[in-house]
Amino acid sequence: MTIEKSLQKADVIVLEADGKIDPQHGYGHLIVKRLAEFNINAIIISIVENTQTLEKLPPKPLILSGGMTEVTADVDWLNKTREFITGKIKANQKLEKEKRTPIFGICFGAQLLAECYSKGSVKYLDDPEIGITKVTIGSPPHLIFNGYKEDFNAYTFHYNQIKTQDVSTISSHQHKNHHFIQAFEIPNASCYGIQFHPEFNYKEFITLLHTYKQLLKDLGLNAENIIKSLPKIQKNSIIFKNFIDLTKKEAKMEK
Repeated sequence: MTIEKSLQKADVIVLEADGKIDPQHGYGHLIVKRLAEFNINAIIISIVENTQTLEKLPPKPLILSGGMTEVTADVDWLNKTREFITGKIKANQKLEKEKRTPIFGICFGAQLLAECYSKGSVKYLDDPEIGITKVTIGSPPHLIFNGYKEDFNAYTFHYNQIKTQDVSTISSHQHKNHHFIQAFEIPNASCYGIQFHPEFNYKEFITLLHTYKQLLKDLGLNAENIIKSLPKIQKNSIIFKNFIDLTKKEAKMEK
């Protein structure tokens, strides 16, 4: 099947940033896997390799994956991606809900959305949050947290934080002496971001920690110590379904 036919068949397009979750796969792999559990067909498009053709993508909901480059970095593929995402946000805000291109960002993807909408929103977190995070859902919970009746644990892996008053905060978070945004919505844009990783299960997250063992050491952390204290938690993949349910209400999904 050609890439064009795969794009037309897909319900969702996963825009994959750089980095590897294991030696064979990038950050989009598990997102596609989790979506498939809900019979949602997704295709991965590498942002790094396809920045020149992003504008040609069909009008499908987008998921921005995690990644390993600072969202403010001055590199060609990221400069072009910021331009593309900024344009999508602005276009969405001018359109009726049913005509928008919904976007959902995870970790790097969330930071990218925030930085594109409000420059200076993403700042370095000198106390990296890697392992487990507590997600506060608020009352009433946002539809992205549909199905949750109380706060929950999620896997997290980040050393940057989102701090801005320009977005609608869905979940705020306290980590050590730092207070930042855990989840947000960009007003009138059908764009949502979360700082944690709902795509990982226990074994998959341990693999991620092994993959970035040297990076963790450089950050002053010990991968084996994190793994020893890492609990198994409930699956959070329902969040992907919740996003897709929102797109069905707000956007036309071409079949």
